[in-house]
Order: sequence, then C-alpha cells, then structure tokens
Amino acid sequence: MSNTNNTKRLMSNKDIVIIIIAAILMTAAAFIQYFYMRNSIVAAATQSAKSDLSISCQQIETEVTSIETAVNTMGFAVLQNTDMPEMMYDITYRVLKENPIIQSCAVAFSKGYYSPQKDSLFAPCTFRVGERYNRRLLIGYIDEPWYSNPASDHKSQWSEPYVEKGGSSKLLVTYSYPVTDRQGRLIAVLAANIPVESLTKAIDGVEGYPHSYATLISKNGHHILNTRENVSENDALVFSSEVGKVGWNLTTICPNKDIDAKTRATRLIVLLMHTVALLLLIVIVVRSLVGLRRLQRTEQEVRRMGSELEQAGDVQDAMQPSESGDLPHNDKVHVVARMVNAREMGGDFYDCFIDKQRLFYCIGDVSGQGAPAALLMAMVRSAFRVSAQHQENPAQIISEVNRLICKMNDDKTTVKLFGGIIDLTTGTMQFCNAGMHAPKLLTAAGISELEVISNNRIGVNKDTPYQEQQTILEKMSTLFLYTDGLTEAENHRKEQWGQKRLNIQLASIRRMNPDRLLSQIEKSITSYTEGINLPDDITMLTIQYFG
Repeated sequence: MSNTNNTKRLMSNKDIVIIIIAAILMTAAAFIQYFYMRNSIVAAATQSAKSDLSISCQQIETEVTSIETAVNTMGFAVLQNTDMPEMMYDITYRVLKENPIIQSCAVAFSKGYYSPQKDSLFAPCTFRVGERYNRRLLIGYIDEPWYSNPASDHKSQWSEPYVEKGGSSKLLVTYSYPVTDRQGRLIAVLAANIPVESLTKAIDGVEGYPHSYATLISKNGHHILNTRENVSENDALVFSSEVGKVGWNLTTICPNKDIDAKTRATRLIVLLMHTVALLLLIVIVVRSLVGLRRLQRTEQEVRRMGSELEQAGDVQDAMQPSESGDLPHNDKVHVVARMVNAREMGGDFYDCFIDKQRLFYCIGDVSGQGAPAALLMAMVRSAFRVSAQHQENPAQIISEVNRLICKMNDDKTTVKLFGGIIDLTTGTMQFCNAGMHAPKLLTAAGISELEVISNNRIGVNKDTPYQEQQTILEKMSTLFLYTDGLTEAENHRKEQWGQKRLNIQLASIRRMNPDRLLSQIEKSITSYTEGINLPDDITMLTIQYFG
C-alpha cells in the first residue's frame, strides 16, 4: 500500500509539476502573445499613418504644382502684353476663372514702369467674392514680402501663412512669380493668394484612431493647422514628412492610449490566466491558438490595405489643365479650337500664340487619361511655351521638350505632339511631327493631308532626333489638326466615326469659317455618338490663313 501511495504521490507531484510548467509556459505564451499583438498593432498604425501622410503630402503638392503651373504660364502672358496695361486685369481674371481654389491674383509692376515718376506704382488685382469677381489697384506693396522677396532674388516662392489685412479671418498663403525681360530685369511680380484650407483639406482624413490627429507647421515654425490638443511625443507615435515645394512639415500623432485600447482584451486574458482553474487550461490554450490565427488574418489584411494605399498614393497627381486664352484672330490668321474631355481631367492639349509675325502652334495627346495624364499635359504645354521663346524651328522646340519630359517622366508615359511655326508674311509653314497623324489641309480645290514624317513620340528617348518639314500655305487655306478621339468616337454599335466620315464632312464644309466648321463637326459627333461616353478626349485646332 505504501508503494502504491508513493507511486500516486509521485504521479500527483508529476502532474502538479506538469500543470505548473504548462501554466508557466501558457502565462509566458500569453505575455508573448500580448507583446506580439501590441507590436503588430503598432506596425499597423505605423503603416496606416505613413500611408495617410504620403497621400496627404502628395495631394497638397498636386495642388501646389497646379497653382505654380497656372501662374507661371500666365507670367508669359504678362510679358507678352506689357504694352497693354489694360490687359492685366484680364490676365488676373483668367487665373481665377481657371483655378477655383485661388482667391485673388495681382500683377504688381516695378516702380515707375508705366510712369515717368520713379515712385509710381501700378498693381491691378482681381479677387473672388462669392460667385463674382471684383477689381482694384493695390497700393503700398513694395515692402510686402510677397513682392519684395521675389523682386530681389528673381525667384518664385511661397510666402508664410498670414491673415489678410482688413479681410476675412481665413489664413492665406501667396505664390509669387517674378516676370523678367530677356535681359533679366524685373518687370512685375505675378502673385496668387490661396486659402490655406484649400491646400490642407486632405489632412482632415488623417485620423486612423479615435484620438489621433494631424498638425501642419510652416517652414518658419508657425502652426498652420492643429486639429486636436497637443500630446507629448513620449505618449504617442509621431510621424513627419515635409511638403517639398512649400517647405511645410506635416506630422501625424497617434496617442499610445489608442494603441493600448486595442490590446486591453489581451491584458484581461493575461489576468484571467492567473486566476482560472487548471481545468480551463485547454480552453485557454485553444482560445490562444484561435487568437493567433485571427492575428495572422489581421496582419494579412493590414498588408493588403497598406499595398492598396501605396498604389493610391502613386495616382495622386492631379490637376485641372488650364485651357488657352484668346486665340489669334487678325487680318492674317484666324485660329479656333475645341476640346472635349472624356473624363474630368484629360490628356489632350493645344497652344497657339503670335510672336514677331510668326504663329507658333501645337497639338498633343498624352497616353492614358485622368490625373497623371493631365499633369504631364500641363508640363508639355508649358515646356513648349518656354522652348518657343529661344528656339528657331519646330524640330528644335520638340527636341528640347522631349529632353525635358524624358528627364522628369519617371513612369515613361509617352506624348504624341505636332508643332509648327507659320510666317504670317509669306505663308511659309515649318512643322515637326512626333507620333501624331497627318493634319488636313482645306483649300478651295478640296481637302488633302500633309505629308508628314512619323518621328518618335515625346518621352521615349531623350536623344531622339526630330526632323523638320516645310510647306507654303495658300491664301484662304485652312489647316485642320485633331487628336485620335475625334475619329475613334463610337456609336451604340461600337462603330467608330473614322477617317472616311471625317473626310466627307470636311469636304462639304471646307469653305466655312473656323468657328462654324468646328461647330458643325461637334454637332455631327454628338449626333453620331447619341450620348455615349467618349472613349478618348477630342481636341480640334483650325488655323485659317488669309495671306
């Protein structure tokens, strides 16, 4: 009996030891699980905060790029119209009309530019009041930082946020662009005022947890936006990123109490494991295993969401392209254009302007649609304008545009482009084609296609050579240029409008003036598509040469 009792006692002791060891291991496993889960939640919070931060910064930079492109483009308009000071109000109005987030725009000329009095000032300004646009002349702007800083260093810049004197309590920021002549002398500063809330509206969504918040700090340390009360950095996870173009710092703060709230259930389990009976050991182990499997699924979901957020961040690059202003119309030439986007933002573009009795024009089509195509379109159009200022022929202009786009175009998006220069005194037309189809030439005798060399598209290779061609326009002839979307418009049967219908249409209306000609084609396309959404953008440009 004694041996039996000793044996039972040994068995009991072994069971107790095994249970104690199991309990210790289980408790250790529970603590490990707790810390593992907390680290996973911290990692998820980190990934979510960084993704939100990246998206918000890209959205702000997209708006900033849109404003800079619009103002810089209008800077050329100021330079070309300095002999007509009354045009400055029209230029500032166009900036507001084409960029809804800009509140006011001014062209502030240097002292004495329009008057023999050295201290005279001239600064026409257009500002938005609800749905109306008002005008006024600014005074005493010489010492204002938005004017004095770019005037002294001849560099465009963003101002520190401020509250407008005598205006609303809204916080504003100003983008200033110095307009200089070819000798580098300052003519004026073109400035646009933007409410900070228009640039920072994307930050409202940076709240991954109940008490997390975002703060935006200017480059001089001023708080632009702080959506919640400050939390000590020792009590929170803090993530920061610089908004590159304006030098602001965007920071997201996720308090530790939000992270701890996610792990409170695990802490309760740890406490229960020290008080629960040994008979529930298996149940607790099973629940732990279930918790681990649930955690693995949570991690997989977090990784998937993080990947989708990164992809969404790459798409942020949107800006509405500004259309051309008044097109040339005089006793030598009449230019008219039409543009219909398949989406809110398209990739088609055109430009046309006169410089020294020469008409510069271009029409292009960016591959793809949406925000990325719209941004690249604005870059190409601006590059064409800049290159045309110092290049002598279309081939040189397009070569320079190609080098610039290849340098800046990381995703290798290509652009079809046709550009030319018409000497309005002789009718001689130089042109260069970069992947576009041949334009139509309308004369009294009929319609024909220009014989064009199919050079490579823009954005393929920075060293691509482009060949120039030349022809002479007859008096009263019309050059008709268009993008693929015109002939690819479809009806309910998925039939494209096509080249044949276009040629028949042009043959019947070739003697019309450009306005009526394009209106007639638009009516034909509308009737043919019967309200179906367009598969691609449509852009048409007509140049009637009077001789």
